[in-house]
Amino acid sequence: ATWADREKGILLASAAGALGVRLGLPLMLDGKMLQRPELGIGGKAELSTLGNTTRLIWRTTIVWLFVLLLLALAGLLG
Repeated sequence: ATWADREKGILLASAAGALGVRLGLPLMLDGKMLQRPELGIGGKAELSTLGNTTRLIWRTTIVWLFVLLLLALAGLLG
């Protein structure tokens, strides 16, 4: 089974794996049941998963800012 939008599927699968939750499963959309493949392993996503997601986004942002800082320093020094 594949996700309808491949890029979204890759992003959601990596986030689900990092958070240790399962995403996907059936969804009611416009009065129709949309069957979606399950992504990730672990437990069902709960309300506490939102806080974990926010922390993951902040950590990722800080890492990218650090990488940009290192690239800027490398450009200045070399």
